[in-house]
Amino acid sequence: MVIDPISDMLNQIMNAQAAEKAVIWVPFSKTKFLLAKILEKHHYLKEVKKRGVGAKARLGLGLQYFDKQPAISGFRRISKPGRRLYAPVQEIHPGKGILIVSTSHGLMTGREARKEGLGGELFIHLW
Repeated sequence: MVIDPISDMLNQIMNAQAAEKAVIWVPFSKTKFLLAKILEKHHYLKEVKKRGVGAKARLGLGLQYFDKQPAISGFRRISKPGRRLYAPVQEIHPGKGILIVSTSHGLMTGREARKEGLGGELFIHLW
């Protein structure tokens, strides 16, 4: 049983990139799908596709490389299942990479959250 499926997915991406794989398949969840779509939009993943239905659904992630270097060089899970961290819009600062924030309007980058004037749960910092 995986306690933190989001961190598990990101660890699988990092391990697959170290092995220079092109695609990995992870168990599907709506949150993972939305996170993967943000990563695809910001060119951290090549493509995202869902296969199957119900409990057997899988999420295919096409890994992105630039000059044979992985697009994702690291990540930090800020809010964890045992410790949730929330921030108002004034405390969401852009920095190196992207910050993923879970807001009342869904998952979005920190930059988008500031533009919309939304605070929320600080999900992941990815670079």
